[in-house]
Amino acid sequence: MLNSFMFAKTIASLLILLGFGAVFIPGAPGSAARAEAPEPVAVISSASYDRWYDNVALLGKISGSPDLAQGLEAMLKIATANRGLAGLDKSRPWAVIAVPSGEQTTLYTYLPVTDLGQLIEAVQPFGKEIAKNGNTREIELADGRTFHAIEQNGWAVLTAETQTLSRAPKDPMRLLGDLPKRYDLALRLYISRLPEARRARFLAKFHQVVKDDRRLSTENDAQYAIRRRSMWFTFQALRAGARQLDQVTLGLVLDHQSRRLSTELVLVPRDGTPMAQRWSQHQESKSPLAGFHLPGATLTAAWAGTLSEATADMLVFTADTLRTHAPDDSAREAAVDVLEVIRSLLASRHLEGAAGAVLEPERATWVSAVRLPAGGQMQQKIEHFVSLLRRNPELRVGLELNTDRNGEVRLHTLSFPIEDNVKNRAALVRLFGQRIDIVVGIGKKHFYLATGRDALATLKQAIAASRTAPAAPLAPLECSVALGPVAEWAAQWAEGQDRFHAALIASALKESAGKDHVRLTVGPAEGHLRVRVELEEGILRIAGLAVGMVGAKRETAGSAAVE
Repeated sequence: MLNSFMFAKTIASLLILLGFGAVFIPGAPGSAARAEAPEPVAVISSASYDRWYDNVALLGKISGSPDLAQGLEAMLKIATANRGLAGLDKSRPWAVIAVPSGEQTTLYTYLPVTDLGQLIEAVQPFGKEIAKNGNTREIELADGRTFHAIEQNGWAVLTAETQTLSRAPKDPMRLLGDLPKRYDLALRLYISRLPEARRARFLAKFHQVVKDDRRLSTENDAQYAIRRRSMWFTFQALRAGARQLDQVTLGLVLDHQSRRLSTELVLVPRDGTPMAQRWSQHQESKSPLAGFHLPGATLTAAWAGTLSEATADMLVFTADTLRTHAPDDSAREAAVDVLEVIRSLLASRHLEGAAGAVLEPERATWVSAVRLPAGGQMQQKIEHFVSLLRRNPELRVGLELNTDRNGEVRLHTLSFPIEDNVKNRAALVRLFGQRIDIVVGIGKKHFYLATGRDALATLKQAIAASRTAPAAPLAPLECSVALGPVAEWAAQWAEGQDRFHAALIASALKESAGKDHVRLTVGPAEGHLRVRVELEEGILRIAGLAVGMVGAKRETAGSAAVE
């Protein structure tokens, strides 16, 4: 059973921090009072109290704690000396608006109110002293910090500097735009409105960090070269974002109908920038790989997109560095074959592929496929690579070339024995058998790879499924993981308390009737780049159980301390 009191305490703390804690971030006083502040550089939108109450009630119902929402209100009453949130309009959203003031930023928190005086009295237990100065309320906290509040057009406006109250935007809902309708909680940052000097200082500091970077004592030449190149790549990406992005939005919403919790990151580029042109020109690629996923797979993924020139260069540099620092001649020669394949993929800059994994208590199998660029000579390169492996007797590779033909695909199997002195050999044998098989498939247009128990049969099944499936559009990235089988697998292999917790999670996920997925989708939408993560009902059930476990541990620790 979920510990509703501890969860309610957590939610109450978050609500109080959103409403009052945001104003404690230092803001700078305005140089002169004006009737209306300039456009904000950032806004935070929060759903109404009533919406949060309904969200908590739904989470409680899903997780087996139907009294969760009532527990939240009980916690609020305790924290406010039985006043609750009198004076708060519980039907309207909350807002935080960040407004530029020269080189600094002033934060304004907006709480919808029916009576500011009653709300001030309700939260008085949190303050050391509350005074009234004309129309302004001054609230001093126990740590010495002070914030100021006025009532304006049905809003309680709070800020850290009293002289900035006259500059507070009059209509926060206009500044929030579509955020209250789309999300329960959202942050929108307007990159293009940030003062140029501030962006320049941030980039200059990061650039200096990159320039001053030194090799770590634990790094070899290859690791240091790749890490240093990665830092330069990150700096270039940050600089491009600072110059080409208009706004960034991060939002969270709980859909009551589907019982899914979704988080979105939306990047909006400035009009006419290379970033805007690239995202607006994206077209979904139709491919049979969209049907490549295995029925009932624990994990599925599919991707299709064009790499930027900078990203391709970074990947090529990494591959070249690894090839250069191969430990011996034979390994370097084998690496050349692999890197030539990688180079051929990167040279086209268009990547298209799919993958699937089957995870069961007695079986773990992974299959994947990528589309090959035109004009490649994959068969010769793979056969040469395999011949290099056979030259090294220490590897003890079992090899079957051209063992099977699946339509136009030539399948090769490499088999590695699980040595007697390998750590956790019994577990590996249980999963893979006495040998670990790696199956390579080479077709006219696609390259396939599979490993694990029954790798050959599983790969054939996937190839056959993709051959009969009609070509379907592939997004830049789609990924789905079913956590139920993952938890069951962990319950089989974990030990002690870890096994107990994994079994508990697996049991809870079984009750969700397959609604146990985490889904990730990345792709352009209306000229924007959207990253979306969805958690199904079963995952929300697990989140409730996790909070309950934490609460139980805290109660146990508190009881022990009292004794």
